[in-house]
Amino acid sequence: MRKIKVAPSIFASDFINLKRELDRLKQLGVDYIHYDIMDNNFVPNISFGPLITEQIAKYSGIPGDVHLMISLSIEKVSRFMLENIEIVTIHYEADGFSKDIIDFIKSNNKKVGISIKPQTPVEAVVPFIDIVDLVLVMTVEPGFSGQSLIPSTISKVSKVREILDKYNRDIYLEVDGGVNLDNVQTLVNSGANLLVIGSAFFKNNNSEMIMDLVKHLNKIK
Repeated sequence: MRKIKVAPSIFASDFINLKRELDRLKQLGVDYIHYDIMDNNFVPNISFGPLITEQIAKYSGIPGDVHLMISLSIEKVSRFMLENIEIVTIHYEADGFSKDIIDFIKSNNKKVGISIKPQTPVEAVVPFIDIVDLVLVMTVEPGFSGQSLIPSTISKVSKVREILDKYNRDIYLEVDGGVNLDNVQTLVNSGANLLVIGSAFFKNNNSEMIMDLVKHLNKIK
């Protein structure tokens, strides 16, 4: 089983003091920076695009975990085939989702993830389980930072873990949305091993406590 890793969502950071935030992430030794890319189409919000993603990734040097909450095409996805970006995740529900998009991402030497929204059945990932490197279970409706985790999504995490075990897939099971100190242990116990943490990481001065808890959980695995 892979070690538990942390991916702070940069969308929840203080953009006025972004350099300071990035220096702090480097100091804390986070595993990834999570980039929430929104287009006001697939989700009712806009975040930022490839230019800012590229600048953050270049300055930080921290591996990037790009989460595309956009309608999909080869042209759009190609803009995120950037240096220091390790993972590119696309939504099963997005317009344009296809195996061709997955193959394109992999052909650019990136790991590819498939994400499902809270109402999407976990069985949707099964046809792609052998070709993706990560499954992302959204624990809130995508589009906005600071939401509370939807309790029913915890059982979905467990079900996806059962699917990964059934198919003998030792890949990351990522969770995104409302992750905080109160539910990290439950999510890990349910099978999650890549934790996207936004507001709880940047806004509540809990970053050290979160990192210490994850280190502890890795020791007792």
